[in-house]
Amino acid sequence: MLKFDFSKWTTDYLCQQIMKDDYENYLSQFSVVERETINEIVSKFDFYDNTKCARKIKKYAKDVVSISTSLNNYCIVLVCEDNKPHNSCMIYTFFKEFKSIKDKMFYSYTEKVNDSYLFNHYSSIFIIDDYSGSGDKIIEMLSFVNFNCVNTVNVELGPMIMTKYAKERIDNKLVEFTKINVSYSTVIEFRDALVFENALYDQKTINDYLKICDRVRIAHPKGYNDTEDIIAFSFFTPNNTLGLLWEDSTYRLPFLSRVDNLFTDINQNIYLQDDFISELKSMINSKNTGNICMVVLLSLYLLIGIDKTQIMRHLKCKTDDDYNSQLQKSIDKEIICKNNNKYCKGEKFGQYVDEKAFTKLYHLNIVDTRKKQIENSMNLLIQQL
Repeated sequence: MLKFDFSKWTTDYLCQQIMKDDYENYLSQFSVVERETINEIVSKFDFYDNTKCARKIKKYAKDVVSISTSLNNYCIVLVCEDNKPHNSCMIYTFFKEFKSIKDKMFYSYTEKVNDSYLFNHYSSIFIIDDYSGSGDKIIEMLSFVNFNCVNTVNVELGPMIMTKYAKERIDNKLVEFTKINVSYSTVIEFRDALVFENALYDQKTINDYLKICDRVRIAHPKGYNDTEDIIAFSFFTPNNTLGLLWEDSTYRLPFLSRVDNLFTDINQNIYLQDDFISELKSMINSKNTGNICMVVLLSLYLLIGIDKTQIMRHLKCKTDDDYNSQLQKSIDKEIICKNNNKYCKGEKFGQYVDEKAFTKLYHLNIVDTRKKQIENSMNLLIQQL
């Protein structure tokens, strides 16, 4: 198995070991040649671990507060069109700690004050976000403010990190916003994206990567809106990042996660390799299964501990009802049964499956790995810095 030095990602030794084990399990889902390509892609990633995130966000919040308080009649707003939870919630909580701006913070730019949109009560609004990859959310926000503002509004854009690609796309839209004045804050850290277009990788690596994505049916191989970025944070992975590393649209488990990448908890999960799946299918007795092969396969997946979401993706169950229908068939036919909230072999399991082969495969192929979990340690780190 290819090795990767995760000391470039984090200085936490335990975290490095968990990353290493998880990465090896992730790679095991691909061929040897594909692993080399993925390793090359990952080698140039920018990863912000928990400590690095805490330091960066704390400095960012201080800088934003310092700059915004010099503005006349201002407010600070997240790039959110609603009050639902977003990844940006993380930075919002840090800003709320500053008492001087407590009454000037808004979670959504669509919030109203006395039946009028908040931006109609201020001459300047300072826009914050953790990361802007394609600029789409900012463009949508600017369009909304421009359409609904009563008087001219000054909008200062201040995401913590913004790609140059996002800035270019925003700049191309500015001519349409005739009722607002848009500027970029000095707090922004601009970064390159479009890693394929800018030849960060050689053409062979790019072609091989895209072939892998096509084979495993990745919907966004170049990331959302073809941003082609290679960045991840401890609390989330932007969907602008190359899709093979985070997208969970297939039955393969991604290495990174959209919602958290703390690499702090070790648990049990299963990475499905092609050889493993083929061997699993080969032990099904086709003479007895007939048109219920998928029902039997669902039963086997449940017995080896694969979760419902991963099973639904692999068996292409479009709804919970589809899944529950297949599950009920497997129980009715006594392929599996449920005992103390755990699925076990049913009375007729041996009629449908080579039981000896399944038992051998089960004990030889289950791999312990960790399942990423979000934890509430960021605020503690912030206080300690």
